[in-house]
Amino acid sequence: MDLNELALFLQVARLGSFARAGEALGMPASTVSRQVQNIEAQLGVRLMQRSTRRLMLTEAGQLLLARCEAHFSAIGDVIQEVLDGVSVVSGTLRIAAPSDFFDWFPLRWIKEFRALHPKVRLEIFAQDALVDVIGDGIDIAFRAGKLEDSRLIATLLASTAVVLAASDAYLCEHGVPCSLEDLAVHDCLTLRSAPNQSQRDWVLTGPDGETRLAVRSRFCANAMGLLRDAAVEGLGIALLPEVVIRGDLDAGRLRRVLPAYGQSSVSLSLLYPSRQQMQKSVLAFVEFAVARFADQGARP
Repeated sequence: MDLNELALFLQVARLGSFARAGEALGMPASTVSRQVQNIEAQLGVRLMQRSTRRLMLTEAGQLLLARCEAHFSAIGDVIQEVLDGVSVVSGTLRIAAPSDFFDWFPLRWIKEFRALHPKVRLEIFAQDALVDVIGDGIDIAFRAGKLEDSRLIATLLASTAVVLAASDAYLCEHGVPCSLEDLAVHDCLTLRSAPNQSQRDWVLTGPDGETRLAVRSRFCANAMGLLRDAAVEGLGIALLPEVVIRGDLDAGRLRRVLPAYGQSSVSLSLLYPSRQQMQKSVLAFVEFAVARFADQGARP
């Protein structure tokens, strides 16, 4: 049975008149009467006793009214719940990110976002393999470097140079390098993505262009956060995105080394499927992340 016809029956039963129901619904009373008759024909039972002055519900009509009112009220509650969910920042937010996600995005920022939006539940999937944002039901994905999926909307969060840095304790003990050649006698902290991967060459750009340099590495790790911590503890010289160590540089825990040399900028972006009918939680997180990186001065 057509739900519109049942809604019309409810209006007639509540108002007790075809004319008043027709006026409320914007249609002729005769049309309202015919549609009620259609419902009665489908059910094979009379729902209303008609007289020249009033309508009276039969026992079947009273039963139908009671049940329909309950169900239409429940539908109204569901619709209101959906509207509330759209207008309020709430629900589950699924985020895919590289394994070094928290080197870029400190956990304290997650705490701040949760405090601002306590009704949002975060699910973070940290892995280096690229996920299918749309196919895997991901709301937001963090991506570093070049972006290839043109189906997604991209928001640039940070564009930062990759720089050399070490602690004062290390430099006091081992000396401050004055040239690229000096790095050959220093402990260099290197990034190694997999156990079977060897990465002891640094490609650095400076006044004379690009130079490939074989470095001595007695400490390597697969996460930038570990390299940053090792540099702060005085284990050697690290080559890291400036945004990752900016707090350490500002606080004096690390110091730039050979500032004329480094690597070209690395970008970090947020990807999401569409701007159309975007979840409030997605919009809130994107705006929050953009603001936090802007506070760090990491915007391009």
